[in-house]
Amino acid sequence: MVFANSLKRDIRNVCDAIDSVDICKGDITLQSYDAIVCPDDTKLSGSGGLAKKIHLKAGPLLKKALASIDECPVGQTRVTDGFKLSTTHIIHTATPAWEGGNNYEELQLTSCYSSILQAASDLHCETLAIPSIGTGYHKFPKERAAEIALRTIVYYQAKIPSCLRVSIVCTNEETYEHYKIVFKRMIVKLFMEFYSPESCEINHLSDMDMGPYYSWMVKLRDLETVSHDY
Repeated sequence: MVFANSLKRDIRNVCDAIDSVDICKGDITLQSYDAIVCPDDTKLSGSGGLAKKIHLKAGPLLKKALASIDECPVGQTRVTDGFKLSTTHIIHTATPAWEGGNNYEELQLTSCYSSILQAASDLHCETLAIPSIGTGYHKFPKERAAEIALRTIVYYQAKIPSCLRVSIVCTNEETYEHYKIVFKRMIVKLFMEFYSPESCEINHLSDMDMGPYYSWMVKLRDLETVSHDY
C-alpha cells in the first residue's frame, strides 16, 4: 500500500503539472508576466526574429545590461530586468540550431527548458511565458520541439511542485496546432500509463482515485474547444 499511496501522489503531481501549462497564440512582448523567455544566440545579441523584437521593445537599457553579462552557452540562461516591457524579468536562453538531429540538438533544447524553469523558480516567478524556442530562425522541427518543451515542462513541474504557471505563446496558427496536438497526445499517454486496467488493479486505484482523470479530460476538452487568442 505504500507504493500505491506513492503512485497516487505521483498522479496528483502530474495532474497539477498538466494543469499548470497553457498554450496560447499571441505576441509575447505585449503581455504581463513575471518573466518572459528570449531565445537568442550565445552572445545574446538579439539578432533573431523574436529576440530582435524583444530587444527593441525592452529599450536600450537591455543592451546595456547584457553588455555586462558573460556569454551564454547553448542550453543555459541569463536573466535581466524587463525594462520597458510589461514583465519583471527576461530569461535569455541560447538556442541550438537544428542540424538534422545529429549534433545533440534535442538534448540542448531540453537543457534550455530545464534552465528556464530553474531560473523562474530562483526568481520566485508565479507566471512565465515561453515562445516556441528554436522553431524560427534556428529551424528546429516544430512537432519535435513541442514534444521536448511539453515533456520537460510537465515533468519538471511534477517533480518540483510549485505555484508557477507556464504559458507557451505561439506566434502563428501552425505552431499553436502543433503544440495542441502534442499536448493532447501526452495527456492520453499519461492516462494510459496511470489508469490502464492493469495499473488500477496492481496499484489498488479505485473510483475514489479518479479525480485527476476528470481534470485531464477537462484539459483535453479545453485544448480542443477554447480559443486562446489574446
